[in-house]
Amino acid sequence: MSLRLRQDHGARQIQTLKCGMGLKRKEFEWPAPDGLDLGHADLRAVIRSALRKRLAPAFTVSIHRRQRTFLYHGAIIELALDEGEVHSRNRTRRICEVELELKSGSPSALFDLASDLSRVAPLRLSFLGKASQGQILLQPDAVHAPAPRPEFTRDTHPGLAFQALTREAHINLALQAESYSEFGGPRDLHALRVSARRLKSLLTTFRSLMDKPGADRVRGHLSWLLQVTADARNLDVLLLAYPLDQVPEALARALKARVDTAHAKAQAGLASGRFRDLLLEIAAWIETGAWQGRDPRAIRRHSERIRHFARRALQKSWQALARCGDDLESMEPADRHQVRLRIKRLRYGLEVFAPLFSVQDTAACLKTLKSIQTDLGDLNDLATARDLLQDFEPGTTAPLFSQLIPARSRTLKRRLVTTARTLKRLLAAPPPWST
Repeated sequence: MSLRLRQDHGARQIQTLKCGMGLKRKEFEWPAPDGLDLGHADLRAVIRSALRKRLAPAFTVSIHRRQRTFLYHGAIIELALDEGEVHSRNRTRRICEVELELKSGSPSALFDLASDLSRVAPLRLSFLGKASQGQILLQPDAVHAPAPRPEFTRDTHPGLAFQALTREAHINLALQAESYSEFGGPRDLHALRVSARRLKSLLTTFRSLMDKPGADRVRGHLSWLLQVTADARNLDVLLLAYPLDQVPEALARALKARVDTAHAKAQAGLASGRFRDLLLEIAAWIETGAWQGRDPRAIRRHSERIRHFARRALQKSWQALARCGDDLESMEPADRHQVRLRIKRLRYGLEVFAPLFSVQDTAACLKTLKSIQTDLGDLNDLATARDLLQDFEPGTTAPLFSQLIPARSRTLKRRLVTTARTLKRLLAAPPPWST
């Protein structure tokens, strides 16, 4: 939520409360000739009294707006160009944004215009409003705040659930991309990749509802994003296991240079036209309903009960894991990595559908899946580290290959015995959705 007191060109003061994230938000507005009115009925309805008493001005936004309303592809669209600054505690942040609002007509026209504009200038779809820009001055981590998980009941249709969940995932992807582009760093990059993987997982979980060519295109976009950021993430993980102050100086210098190059490549990917197109295309695919499959099977699935749909989707994922997760200890690293990916997909799916099943059973299953995923992830990171270090001068990596890596390998292999046993017990028990 954001609460603002705005002064318009006629020097009138208007108080506005905005709620929500994404392309559709609730907005309440009323005159405030005497200044901020924290006792207004609309505020009392959503903000507790104790919190209202603690509210105080946080920042000031000064904006010059140029605005036009016109007909475009049969739709009436309002375009506003906002330029200005946000000020707080002697700090300033520049704002320059184009806001498009559909007054009437097809949403497709709105996205067509956004696409045309992005080819004229390097504009990128953003969910950081002016209030969020101001909060970044107060607390830079504010940009990390995820979109709220949509709530649905057992009566929610799968199609509505998919659209709500992909909206949330897409907002988080855009927010994490902005955070990484501005602040950089391992945490921001990891959060970006998790957002992409969660969105990609939804495409698998709900694939029976979707138009296949469109879903394949979105999946291809996300695969490209994960690929362009993979080197930076792998090197970040390597440095977490083997910090620069624990390796020979020559290797530390070489690693630092490689990390800088990999992050520059990732940043260039996010600054590219392809990434700007990715954000817009996915938004249009979700909002215009282009994701909906038109064949009879997809249409039937759209209107069935979400609990029935969830059970079938989770059972498929469970069976796929059972087919490949038999003997972790004897597997090659690449095969174990595939098991980890299936565990991750099952975990993401169960997190989505958790409200539909037993809270206790679901929480226990998710905890076990996360533990197994972490153990297999550590093993995969070890195998990736070995591959990465092959590219460096043998003399500089000798201490790692002779001491640190073998020691870590022994520890992880001992853990693998327990992990394999845990996975077998999990697959032998009835899953949370079976009751």
